[in-house]
Amino acid sequence: MGLLDVISQHLCREYTVTCPACGIDNTYPRLKRDIFRASKSEPDGHPLGINWRIDLDFPAWLTPLNYFWAVCSNCCFTGQIEEADFRTWKTAAPKFRTQFHEGVLESLSDLANAKRGVAYQLGNSLSPDDIFGTQLNQFFLGIFTECLKTAPAASTLARAYLRIAWIYRDEKRIYEEFASQSKVRPLLEELGPAWTKSLPQNSELPLIPQLVTDEISALRHTLSFFEWNFRDLQSAGHEDEMRLMILIAEVGYRLYELTGIEDDFIKGQSLFSGTMQKCLSVINDKTIVGGAVNRAKDTLEKAGERGRELRTLQQKWTKKPSQPRPQAQEAPPPAPPAPENTTQPLAPENAKPGKTSVFDASTAQGGMKDLQQKIEQLDADNKRWMRLAGISEITGLPNRVMLSRVLLPGALKQALTRKEPFGCIFLSPLGLQDINSKYGRAQGDALIKKFADFLRNLVRTGERLCHLEGVSFALLVPRQTIHQLEKRAEAIHKDLTSRRFEMGAGALSLKVSIGVANLPPINGQSAKALQDDLYNRSLQALDKAKIQGDHIEVAP
Repeated sequence: MGLLDVISQHLCREYTVTCPACGIDNTYPRLKRDIFRASKSEPDGHPLGINWRIDLDFPAWLTPLNYFWAVCSNCCFTGQIEEADFRTWKTAAPKFRTQFHEGVLESLSDLANAKRGVAYQLGNSLSPDDIFGTQLNQFFLGIFTECLKTAPAASTLARAYLRIAWIYRDEKRIYEEFASQSKVRPLLEELGPAWTKSLPQNSELPLIPQLVTDEISALRHTLSFFEWNFRDLQSAGHEDEMRLMILIAEVGYRLYELTGIEDDFIKGQSLFSGTMQKCLSVINDKTIVGGAVNRAKDTLEKAGERGRELRTLQQKWTKKPSQPRPQAQEAPPPAPPAPENTTQPLAPENAKPGKTSVFDASTAQGGMKDLQQKIEQLDADNKRWMRLAGISEITGLPNRVMLSRVLLPGALKQALTRKEPFGCIFLSPLGLQDINSKYGRAQGDALIKKFADFLRNLVRTGERLCHLEGVSFALLVPRQTIHQLEKRAEAIHKDLTSRRFEMGAGALSLKVSIGVANLPPINGQSAKALQDDLYNRSLQALDKAKIQGDHIEVAP
């Protein structure tokens, strides 16, 4: 019995769970309720100290992360022990299994029986005494298992990568006795190619999850998945949105703190600015009352203060141009960039230095006058958060920035890795200018939204739909040859042009132009060059189709 097993007897209850993949019964420790609290935490939630509510002397490396995952001792299928759906999966076994791609659970078990496969190697290649490496590998196993699902949860992946970042951050602080001898990094680097090949293709994700070996790379993955998760919260409560926004901003702050890269500063500043804008909109919305408004006030103050601290940090980095920047793994596709004019102050220029509350300063002068001034000052940031998150404000679809900076690079990387065909279908309804002139811009925007909603229903599994700008849309289509792409475009054209959209007192049909292009031959080109070529040929094909009218144009 190892040290962690002895400790677990004092802190945990035990649960026996049958593995959904191989059918082996495993007994897992689960922390008792209220058995700990974080004595102090960093802004991104990283605990700096844990107080265990039991009078025993525990080692510094013992944290709740030791009890985050339940890893099957046989095949290394990994679930979250706190999730009741995992612990009780057998009560709804068919529903639980349908979450996963067909055959992946059986394959996981078969590979383990042959002592092969990425999951088996992650779970069995390190000594159990290597607390640092074992803990990292458990989180990668959790990510791997989540990616076996047909619809992996971006929030689960984001939380896992954030905690991986925390583990790397604590490498010298609490894991030094293990990390200095750990073989986890060589193992992760060795398994990297097999990991990528083993993950089921899923173009829904903003990037392919990787086996990262440093905090910077883990934080970049965290940002990408949290920003993608923000889309799922558009219909959620204001408090949930603000919690996630300030957390994303704090991750951006930490990233710039480590890198000193100007792009990371601009991104971080925009994240705090977007959070403030959201808070101000909640505070000034008279239909919102109660806890959400109080949350907005608190978050507004925090975002304003942290934004000022971020600018102070930039000044420190600027004064040390010769200071070496930390090196990291190749970064994942970057998150959507901030729009132009992101460098304006987060607080009025005449604000006094120090910890003056950005909310209290306004209420002290009576009412919301200063808050309104802040709204005017941030007028250039209007709708910034939606743009920053890469979402079209009209349709709620990923926008052109998200397409070119996240979705297309990620989908293209998958296609190149798997040596599969890939293509784009760009399309645009015709005559919208006439509709705007006749019915007004608001009605025109409403028609675009109806068009997008109908187009959504035509999207197949694995495809991604984006709203480029104006009335133009893009559909990313994996695993299709140029002939199949053309047939797909013809089917979409038929569905769209046969549809009647309500407008005013009547209904109308739309003509649609479509441009089609597939991935060109590689011929030694870089991924970026291939991406630009595919995007430009798709756009050119769409432009030619528009000239001819209600037409489908296939790029050469």
